[in-house]
Amino acid sequence: MTIFNKMKNNKFKITFFFIFIFGLFSLYGLKKDSKSNNSSSEDIEKNYFHSEENSKTHRIERGEILQKVTISGLIESLNSTLIVAPYSGYVKKIYVGVGDKIKKDTPIISLTQTLESKDNNYPLRAPFDGTVTSIGASEGEFFKQDDLQSFLLRIDDMSKFFVRAKVPEMDIVKLKKEMTAIVKVAPLIDATYNALITEIDLSSYVSSGSGWMNNSKVEFECRLEITDADEKIRPGMSIVADIITYRAENVLRVPFEYVLIKDDSYFVKTKEGKQKKITVKTQTEELYEVIDGVSEGEELLPVDYIKMGEGI
Repeated sequence: MTIFNKMKNNKFKITFFFIFIFGLFSLYGLKKDSKSNNSSSEDIEKNYFHSEENSKTHRIERGEILQKVTISGLIESLNSTLIVAPYSGYVKKIYVGVGDKIKKDTPIISLTQTLESKDNNYPLRAPFDGTVTSIGASEGEFFKQDDLQSFLLRIDDMSKFFVRAKVPEMDIVKLKKEMTAIVKVAPLIDATYNALITEIDLSSYVSSGSGWMNNSKVEFECRLEITDADEKIRPGMSIVADIITYRAENVLRVPFEYVLIKDDSYFVKTKEGKQKKITVKTQTEELYEVIDGVSEGEELLPVDYIKMGEGI
């Protein structure tokens, strides 16, 4: 055997030796990782969920998931106007009463500069079809020209009702035209109404805060039409509305207290003691919408938040 052949054989042996050693270390590392993952999984399963004996299980069911933005505001009519005096003087005669439904150009009130005047003054007339919702003057009373604080009458077109509300800037990006809302009117405790977003302002309103922090508040105005209004509703009533930004029906729902979040993953534990990783699509204030990992009818154990806080 030549010197060249001997060197070639030795090189081959050395290369094989290093490959063998590398393979052993790799295999050891895989086993270690596997053991670590199993230990982590067992740690979650063992320590961070209540046992069946001392907890209430939850049966997974299908239902509705709603995401919403809650706003408050005031009810306004389709059209509204305050009738004020075109000149200073006295109320001579009022031709209408509160609640009267009137047509455009109907005489509503006549004015005079002096009570002794015998002139036949032309009356003021209704600017549009509507309902007399308030009378701010009485016959013989003195009034000032263009004084909004002591208006003569108010007329509203109550063929439609709207809600005008201010929305915080963090929520305005969630809203779109045609989104639906559920409206509760403050004095009508047992009644709820449906509404639809018709307008969303593109510019904001900035109001200065009060107190030592003096935090400014940035809000956007939006308008909703109440689609099933009735005679109980009046202009100026205050409301609270839940605008529906997301709705899913017949989906699997799991309450927060039965889901453990670890390393950006979601886990549950069944009544039988089996831990499962789940896939969450979205969430509300109380529920997760689950699209994979569990089935309808399975019973889950709650998370033990006390042990989580203690780091056990």
